[in-house]
Amino acid sequence: MKARLFFLLIFLLIFILLQVGNTIPTQHRVLFIISFAVLFCFTLFYLLKEKDYSPFIASFVVFSFLFFIMAPILQLDQYFETSNKRLFNGLIYSDALILKANILIIIFNSTFFLVYYVFHNYYKHIKVITYNRYTPLYIFIFFVLNLVVFVLKYDYLMSKISLTSYSNITSKVAGILNAKFFFFLPFAPIVLGLHYIKNNWNRKTKNFYIIFAIVIILIAIFFLYKNPLAAKRNALGPIYITLIFLFIPRWVNTNFKILSLLFFSLIVLFPLSSLVTHSDKNLSDMSFEEIVSSENIQESLSSQFTNLNFDAFLMLGVSIDYTEKEGHAMGRQLLPAGLFFIPRVIWDNKPITTGQLMGEHIQKHHDKRKWFHNLAAPFVAESFVDFGVVGVILYAILLAFLCLKFVNWLKSNDPLRQLAAFYFSIHLIFLLRGDLTNGFVYYFLPFVAFFVFPKLMMKILK
Repeated sequence: MKARLFFLLIFLLIFILLQVGNTIPTQHRVLFIISFAVLFCFTLFYLLKEKDYSPFIASFVVFSFLFFIMAPILQLDQYFETSNKRLFNGLIYSDALILKANILIIIFNSTFFLVYYVFHNYYKHIKVITYNRYTPLYIFIFFVLNLVVFVLKYDYLMSKISLTSYSNITSKVAGILNAKFFFFLPFAPIVLGLHYIKNNWNRKTKNFYIIFAIVIILIAIFFLYKNPLAAKRNALGPIYITLIFLFIPRWVNTNFKILSLLFFSLIVLFPLSSLVTHSDKNLSDMSFEEIVSSENIQESLSSQFTNLNFDAFLMLGVSIDYTEKEGHAMGRQLLPAGLFFIPRVIWDNKPITTGQLMGEHIQKHHDKRKWFHNLAAPFVAESFVDFGVVGVILYAILLAFLCLKFVNWLKSNDPLRQLAAFYFSIHLIFLLRGDLTNGFVYYFLPFVAFFVFPKLMMKILK
């Protein structure tokens, strides 16, 4: 209890410090206070009253605080100190856009919290899955399949590891399939093997030692697939924290622990990881002393909240400006996500992602120098671009029910359901940051790899 109260106190003190001495106008201060009050009350209930383990809420709280409160306060303070005409993402400053963005966030968060806690008592049914005596056979077949994939993808993998600048060594579609499907295939047999080992720890048969060896080999392959030299941070975070959940659950098995871990990870570990993942040097040219120099570390920590990594609030402002000039999309922006598998070669007028759409809008109406269009569009911005305020409320309701469904999966004793649920809870931060197409595809393809495909294979083999 003392640790949770201490966290809440630190949480409150950080916000108070943000409010002291900044230069943003009073009307913005008031709305940020209201936004924080909504979030703080929800966090208070989450830590002190919530009985169910729900890492989804931890991700939601951390994202909302860092991206919709802390980052925009620092960014706006920087803007008013320098008196620039534009914010760092190219958006021309407007009091109205900032006020509307805060109001939409308050509506979205309030709706999500209300729906989640009104209906969370209705999701109490726990699906029980009992794996049969053929489970070792399933694990062995998945192991052989992963060895085949590893051999076929070895050259591509070595190219990725040796280049931290991510050159175009393959097509975009092939790269996504490799990173988000093939390289996630070891996840399911690792989880099934770990489940088997735990359940047979006291009766170590020959199968036990074979499965143990298979799990070790697959973990080694998985780390070759997913490491800072071969994957971006938005992929590594959910993977590594999920591995902690699987192998060292006591580190993240309470709401307080997972909230603390995510909070620390995004404030410290996330920016420091860019020292490797965003270096433009080859692996052979990098030195440990250069990577961990105090100058590099200080720069990463001090600039993280005023760069494009934390531009979600400002991109919501861009989306509001876009709808005022172009009108609402009325669901059109759902198509790139729902029909992502249809290539543009076949569908010539396939809508571009919302992030790219907002990037083009910035270049057209705010800053012609902003040629880079691969930008984020937060989940609340996606909802507003498509259906306005009604969309904001509707998307919040749908997200709340989705999280509740995954809470149910997390409480089951099916290891693959638990994997799918927990992985989504951490991936939720990336989904909320957006855009929706990337957030959806980057979960859907791994979900097929570590849940749908193994379930289908086991059903066929059975």
